[in-house]
Amino acid sequence: MGLRFLFPFFLFVVVLSGGLLAQSTATFFQEADSFFGKYVVEGKVAYQKIDKKELASLTNFIRKIDFTSLPKREQKAYLINAYNILVIKAVKEQYPIASPNEVTGFFDWKKYIVGGKKLTLNGLEKEFLLKKYQDPRLHFVLVCAAKGCPAIIPTAYLPETLEAQLNQQTQLALNDENFIYTKQEEKTAYLSQIFRWYPDDFKVAGGIRTFINLYRKTAIPDNFKLRHYDYDWQLNDAKPVHRSGNPAFFRASRLLRKKQFELKIFNSLYTQQQYDGFSNFNSRSSYFSSFFQYLIGSEQRFNVGVDFVLRSQIVNDLAAHSPFLAIQTKQFDEFRNTANGEQLQNSDGDPIQTSGRFGASHIGPKIKVHPFPKNRNFSLQQTLYIPIDQEVDGQFISFTQLFYDKLIGTRTQLFVEASLWSPLQPTFKIDPFFKVFYSYFPTSRWTVYGMIGLPSEVGVGTKYLVTKNFEIELLYTNYALQRIAIKDRVAQTFNVGVRFMR
Repeated sequence: MGLRFLFPFFLFVVVLSGGLLAQSTATFFQEADSFFGKYVVEGKVAYQKIDKKELASLTNFIRKIDFTSLPKREQKAYLINAYNILVIKAVKEQYPIASPNEVTGFFDWKKYIVGGKKLTLNGLEKEFLLKKYQDPRLHFVLVCAAKGCPAIIPTAYLPETLEAQLNQQTQLALNDENFIYTKQEEKTAYLSQIFRWYPDDFKVAGGIRTFINLYRKTAIPDNFKLRHYDYDWQLNDAKPVHRSGNPAFFRASRLLRKKQFELKIFNSLYTQQQYDGFSNFNSRSSYFSSFFQYLIGSEQRFNVGVDFVLRSQIVNDLAAHSPFLAIQTKQFDEFRNTANGEQLQNSDGDPIQTSGRFGASHIGPKIKVHPFPKNRNFSLQQTLYIPIDQEVDGQFISFTQLFYDKLIGTRTQLFVEASLWSPLQPTFKIDPFFKVFYSYFPTSRWTVYGMIGLPSEVGVGTKYLVTKNFEIELLYTNYALQRIAIKDRVAQTFNVGVRFMR
């Protein structure tokens, strides 16, 4: 008896919930259409003008609507819009930025609630769109917030017009000379990196060339080679933010993306003159270190790498030669041999002996992580330096660095490093350091900066972006504050670095 009464009730609930879902989805498509029409201008997004309340209303729909219950075509249209809206939300949360690459984990770390599921943008795109529908046309309607993407349209994708919209956007992209172009003299077609990143997605249409020729007015000949031009990661902003070069390239607090790598060579010459009780500053010690550093992005939320260190030093150079003698290994050997065994004393009776060393110093495996998952402006790097040659330096050293950066406006950046340099063996000690860098971007290639390092260092430096992947850096520092505590010492550093990232 009870079941006869319960069945109509459950049927009513199912019908009601289905009706509410349909109503919510229809409202979502309507609001999304209005949103894109209002904030998309000639294929670009007017991020600065976006009303956060309108964006919040759309993301609230995305959070609550159970898309798995939608009919297939409606679900496909819904998820395309949801993806594009969440990309816009991700940009708006960090705006102003010049590229989505300025935000670590933009596509693969930050999670959004989509129909009750916690998904990254990559998860939504790959698992619920590309993998499920196996439709290569999706690559020309899913917009990644970069100029290298196909243009975003000022309307929502709707279930009843979806097929026509997919075909139209695919045709527009593949016939756009900025997206695919040919060079007759080279017999080469230059394609977007999309075709290199997702080659398997085009197999359902017979492969990349066959798929492209289905939609192009002028087919790519079979005897033409296919190559890929560099992807333009500048933000698809209707009113772009102009910065110096690519700030994502220089932000030390950011982790590298999967398979992205950084190769850096940093040379540092520290030299100090010490008053030893004679007529003048007549003793110099110089320490040259060359760091060869490699770091690569991982599938997980960390980077791994290794440092290789060469060192050369001259201690108690009584003639106070040029500090650059420590770099000139041939002259250094001659100098060391002639000075070897000299037993001089300073005014306090302490022995003074010139000594020198040169060679491979350490190898240092390292790992870099974001210690605070919700704040990607912080990163933590841990390196363990293992001695290679005991004669050069026999210390095991732990080097812990905490990085923080903050872009201020469009032309300045704050960067902070707190670190612990800790020899572990043969003698344990902890040396803390704290450095603050303030950078200014005067042009599209130059960066100039000042720094203060506690306890006693000040300096100025510059970086120059030779190409979008290659940078050179010069830095001079002086331990001016040290003279307050140690009046008889003058110390400074000369630094040159090069960095390549890809």
